Amino acid sequence: MDEIMAAVNYGLLPLEEVVEIVKIKPQKLELVLTGRDAPSKLIELADYVSEITARKHPMEKGIMAREGIEY
Repeated sequence: MDEIMAAVNYGLLPLEEVVEIVKIKPQKLELVLTGRDAPSKLIELADYVSEITARKHPMEKGIMAREGIEY
């Protein structure tokens, strides 16, 4: 579920619905939720939680997000 945290954090998708999906998914199903600032409820349910930090990014050269690349 790419960038689902943004949908939750902007109020477009209720956190409770995402929590329920995580809880009722089949045990062997690998479910990947991406995005920044995951609510603590989802972090608690997760098997893995990662944070990615940029070491080098085009934005450092003034190149803004490009259609088809970053969005």
